Amino acid sequence: MSSKVVTSIKDKCTETKIKECEKIKKLCNPNSKSNDPKYYCFNDTEKNRDKIKEFKKEAEQVPQKEAEQVPQKEAEQVPQKEAEQVPQKEAEQNFIEKFLMEKAEIIKKEKDKTVTKPGSIKYLLFGSELSEQSLSIKMGKIGEEMVKKIIDNSKDFELLECGVQCIDIDNKKNKDIDLLWINHKLKIIYYREAKGNIELDSEKLPATIDKMKEIIKTHISPKYPSYTNDVGIFNWSIYNRKELKSGLSHIKKCEEKGIKIEHPEDLFKLLNFNWNEENYYKFFRKLGKYLRK
Repeated sequence: MSSKVVTSIKDKCTETKIKECEKIKKLCNPNSKSNDPKYYCFNDTEKNRDKIKEFKKEAEQVPQKEAEQVPQKEAEQVPQKEAEQVPQKEAEQNFIEKFLMEKAEIIKKEKDKTVTKPGSIKYLLFGSELSEQSLSIKMGKIGEEMVKKIIDNSKDFELLECGVQCIDIDNKKNKDIDLLWINHKLKIIYYREAKGNIELDSEKLPATIDKMKEIIKTHISPKYPSYTNDVGIFNWSIYNRKELKSGLSHIKKCEEKGIKIEHPEDLFKLLNFNWNEENYYKFFRKLGKYLRK
């Protein structure tokens, strides 16, 4: 299996790497597996500094947690066969479900919740309750976070800088890149825009396609000229296309423009991650009920 559950965290920034990044006024990414400063150095921004702090904090906590979880005497008593009883696929599924539930808890605890207000039919029928539209918007980023976490725990791929960044220095143009990762061995750059709803309206669809082509042309291809680009839209609200009735025309338009549409089944295969259709839907329905409480 290529994906793995991380039980220890190691800072990959050596003194040499840090100095190389300082020379070009950048920061060293402690999570980068590359030995090329082109990849392990990232921009000196407040967001990246926070990422480094969070990484170091997590690295400090992991050994302590592991020591508390398994006392030495107990560890010696656990038979090897018992340790092997939990399949790798269950371990992968458990760790991502725990991660997503933690993200959902943060959303649920937010104080600025949008609720239905007097003056609407929904309020008349059901009273004040959490706005499902507001909840869907907040949950929109969960699909991105899910894939980032899976990539971070894979030995075959490296997560590159995502989020808002400058894609055109000459024109000082910033764009929000949802998902960007790399396979150094195969020399492939993977770029995905995450969409919870594939039924993009007629205005948003061309804009999304234009945005992706611009990012490839001005940012990805110049930065990684010897790498192959693998580009697509990740629609994560449906596990695969089997039961999809609407949105097919939008998919066809994207694919005609050379941008494929992927769903969790496709992306999980690419990332060698085990999470089947039944358990995927089962988890998100459980998460939905939790958020509605």
